[in-house]
Amino acid sequence: MADPTGRQPGPRGALRFIGPRRAGGWAMPPADAALPPRIEARLDGTVLAHGIADLEAPFVAGDDAGEARGFALDLPEALPEAARSRLEFFAIDAAGNETRLQLPENSPWLGGGLGLRFVTIDRVSHPVFVLGAHRSATSAMGRALRRTGCYAGHGEGHALALLPRLLATLTDYYADQAKFAAAGQFTMLAETPAAVLADGLTALFVRLARAHFPDGAWMEKTPGAETIAAAPLYARIWPRARFIVMQRRGIENLISARLKFPDRDFAELCRAWA
Repeated sequence: MADPTGRQPGPRGALRFIGPRRAGGWAMPPADAALPPRIEARLDGTVLAHGIADLEAPFVAGDDAGEARGFALDLPEALPEAARSRLEFFAIDAAGNETRLQLPENSPWLGGGLGLRFVTIDRVSHPVFVLGAHRSATSAMGRALRRTGCYAGHGEGHALALLPRLLATLTDYYADQAKFAAAGQFTMLAETPAAVLADGLTALFVRLARAHFPDGAWMEKTPGAETIAAAPLYARIWPRARFIVMQRRGIENLISARLKFPDRDFAELCRAWA
């Protein structure tokens, strides 16, 4: 019998996201069906996961808003990228009619995860990082580089040093929220890989450096152990970077530091040099 509403027979619906271990969307049965559709995830025709579209679906607007029901499926394992393109989702009504569910074209989600793309490596710029303890002539080296006319830069940076702190905070947060970040949890955090946020933060600092130094030739001088420890990270982000490590004998460094910072504790100055 033809549907008086003009709808096609069988269920209707769409995907909202496909994550590494979870997928979700909405579905609704034909007008004359009382039971909600069954949802199946299939890989090359084999059912990997199944469920029922029986959740609230406040994200559905328009004519379908009142009848649509949501679903969320936990996949048994994280699929490799090559297999995700072969993963299919179907809504099946009580009569056995099935409809393949697809991601909307404007969906921010792509197969296997968030469809966000970031530039995390700057292969064009060629910065010079001046590293070393305080009072180790890092300022003199920075001035020398700027006076060549080949490198832009500031007296001291202190901006890029924020990136490793943010990345460490991100790692700590996911560890603290491990229960909610675990695969299979129906949370935004579980469906947002930490690597996506790390790439986003890194891309922000890549753009920041390019905004300050559009010609790609610049020097960065932020003395201290934190910047030295961040050198491997900077080398990954800027493969053409060079590093100059300034060293000064301990006794000379301490004498200079006592003159520059007379109020600082002697033991603190020793630790800073070490």
